Amino acid sequence: MRAAALAIALLAVLGLAAAAYVVVSDPSADESDPTVSRGLTGTACQRLAGLAGQLAEQDPAPAAFLAALGHDGAGIRSGSRGFADLLAGGHNRIRGRGFLARYDDGSDGQVRHFSGIAMATLFATGNPTLWISRHLRRDEQGSADDDLSKQAVTFSTAVLKGRLALDQTRGWILAHLCRQTAA
Repeated sequence: MRAAALAIALLAVLGLAAAAYVVVSDPSADESDPTVSRGLTGTACQRLAGLAGQLAEQDPAPAAFLAALGHDGAGIRSGSRGFADLLAGGHNRIRGRGFLARYDDGSDGQVRHFSGIAMATLFATGNPTLWISRHLRRDEQGSADDDLSKQAVTFSTAVLKGRLALDQTRGWILAHLCRQTAA
């Protein structure tokens, strides 16, 4: 009898673990680069700017724009699964470089970082988002990731409050985040 109860408990734990794996890590997540099918070229930062411009052309509400940017730039799903994706750090869908040196942490994941933080402001406003980034995601204050997080909060706050029109987001990203490249 005790062995049967132990077996049932073990199966329950394994079932919960499998469910948590599917919900949090989303093994079927689309990690393909959405900028390829959209015909966007350039550095990862330039492709992020182009993506923002194309999303803005669809004339979504500001929150829907940020949600789409979070999905396409960082693989963040909508709803409660999106919250789990944010906690897990998202997915590097647009890999590469091209960010200004102060935002470049040496990885190919800064588009994911910026897009994820910008979308996170839909769940928690600027200061709580920065606190989570610094204390739970462990981005050291003053680091490239922290500076990029602050820019993402500035960007998303301006979008949500109507201070940055969606048709200006492409230019904002190019002017504030992207390294200039030779023409």
